[in-house]
Amino acid sequence: NVRVGAHVVKVANAAEAPAALDLQSAALRHLAAVAPELALPRLVEPGVLCHEGHLVRAVTWLPGTPYAEAAHTSTLRASLGAFMGRMSAALQGFGHPAAHQPEFLWNLDRAQAVRPWVADITDTDGSHDAALAEAVFARHEREVVPRLPLLRGAVIHADANDWNVLTDGHRVAGLIDFGDMVWARQVNELAITLAYALLDVNDVVAAATDVISAYHTEFPLLADEMDVLWDLVATRLAMSLAISSHRSREHPDNAYLLVSQLPVRRLLRRIVASKPGFLRAAARAAVGLAPVSAEPEITFWLASADCH
Repeated sequence: NVRVGAHVVKVANAAEAPAALDLQSAALRHLAAVAPELALPRLVEPGVLCHEGHLVRAVTWLPGTPYAEAAHTSTLRASLGAFMGRMSAALQGFGHPAAHQPEFLWNLDRAQAVRPWVADITDTDGSHDAALAEAVFARHEREVVPRLPLLRGAVIHADANDWNVLTDGHRVAGLIDFGDMVWARQVNELAITLAYALLDVNDVVAAATDVISAYHTEFPLLADEMDVLWDLVATRLAMSLAISSHRSREHPDNAYLLVSQLPVRRLLRRIVASKPGFLRAAARAAVGLAPVSAEPEITFWLASADCH
């Protein structure tokens, strides 16, 4: 990518599938038409082929400070949740053949595919992060995989990380990089957003509630999605740790591959140390659901003569 004035010139590698690039362009055109208020890159002109078959495109440049470098306040987190919720709403009804790529490495629906790479995670400072990641993948296989067919799907951005989200210092001011778009479970969008928004926050549950509640206001979430949300957040973190560790072993001279590992490790440890039932109840409460699904029956029983 090269910035030229108010635009960014994007040069795609000749090896990149044209259909994948068309997916990004189609999504940007769709979002510009149905949600022009969202601060997203806008296509300036169709892509053109240049030297050696590389595709060149131009999009508008978005100003802003990366979320990673901003002060993480409750207001900023709520703005993030609202922005991503509005984008999820805007992507409803959008489809593209290239979005269906179950083999995509970062597809959270297919997290089990990278589970063998847990063996590449190096434990440091007496940690047991490899074992924690394996436990997360095991829980994902047990608790989430059987529920996947029951969860709604959509085309999602799938990479609202703390460097792709832009802010004005107080609120979210834009989102960039549509290169990971994929058809997947809808709730993955929120889970991926949370995985990066919660890095090194003081109170993980309170911070998550800021994002979840605001997202839900713009795009209503369902009970079955809340029941697996925290498992998906943990799984995304475990995937990040496994993939970066595996790639680092393949390319030991590339320090960038491990740049985010420390905060990811810290957040993964905090989530695994929490009670799954408590996290599930907190997620449900954040969208106005009863903290436990059996609450009406429990309340009725407590109010009845049978419990006296």
